[in-house]
Amino acid sequence: QKALSESSLSRVAFSFSGCKRFRDEASKFALSIPESLQYLDLDYAFMQFHSSKEFAVGFRHLRNLKMLKLSLHNSMELSCINNLGEEIGFLAHLIELDLDIGLTKITKCGALSEILNNLSELEILRINFAHTSISDISDLSKSLATMTNVKKLTLDMKHSSLSN
Repeated sequence: QKALSESSLSRVAFSFSGCKRFRDEASKFALSIPESLQYLDLDYAFMQFHSSKEFAVGFRHLRNLKMLKLSLHNSMELSCINNLGEEIGFLAHLIELDLDIGLTKITKCGALSEILNNLSELEILRINFAHTSISDISDLSKSLATMTNVKKLTLDMKHSSLSN
């Protein structure tokens, strides 16, 4: 982690999909990512986190980030992403956000809905809610309605509680 934090990389992609040994390190991992980073692609699929407090701590220090792609797909125990939403809210220069929370226990957008208005430079937003228990996206819809810079929006709701 020390070598990573001292690097001058601007783009990185990591896949920890199903990596049980990484699960204990995940809470500290974002803090080891260099602040100069502009493009981050993290695959945390199949990790079985319960809350975003287990992996999202420290995203806020990535203030130069322009693109964040985060897959939490098939993390069947994940039920709360409030901490993730709060951390992303500090990424004021974010242009692209791709969040895959399909096949999780998420029931509410929570802080994610609230912080979208902070992302005034956001142009591309993709969120996968497929196979979740989300049944109300009215808060998310209100936030999206005020986001004037978004040019491309993809919300995948298939087989969610909304589609039942």
